[in-house]
Amino acid sequence: MNQDSTVTLTHGVYKKIIGQEEIASTVDKIADYIVNWYGNFKDTPVLLGVLNGVVYFLVDLHRALQKKGLTAHIDTTAASSYTKPGKQGEVKITKPPKLDLNNRTVIIVEDIVDSGNTARAIIDFILKEYKVKHLDVVALVLRDTDASALNQMRNSITLNYIGIQYADDDWLVGYGFDDDEDGRALPDIYKRVKIL
Repeated sequence: MNQDSTVTLTHGVYKKIIGQEEIASTVDKIADYIVNWYGNFKDTPVLLGVLNGVVYFLVDLHRALQKKGLTAHIDTTAASSYTKPGKQGEVKITKPPKLDLNNRTVIIVEDIVDSGNTARAIIDFILKEYKVKHLDVVALVLRDTDASALNQMRNSITLNYIGIQYADDDWLVGYGFDDDEDGRALPDIYKRVKIL
């Protein structure tokens, strides 16, 4: 499969934009960051993945950390945005973590950060419900299409490590990203170039 490869799914045609090698390299760099930052901590960090899209990234990151000698625990959380007339969508936590996060180092793992609203809601939930030692956020992809929204989001949350900055507003599939559950298992990341 070359860089210009396309796939056709139920809702569109998608062009490959990020290959497996770049994804693996990005995951490895994020793992290096975590090992360098948390390697000397006495507690075992918790990688808290935000479902559903993060599952591939979360597992690969966990394995990369293990190969580098850092043991981490995995847990997941989920959130949904409910839009009310005249208001931006309010984010609700629909699946809280199962592990007790008190006195733990917690690293929120996001597949993609757009507005930052989901990350902000999860941070607020964790800080309200638990007394964590450290709380960080890492993201595989940061969508930075709107500079003013990006600045507002950056004032609201701190992304401790961003793997890939993506400047377009394209719909993405592959490596966990999906279009109505379609394309999630593709090993590369694709952008939609045509709606069907």
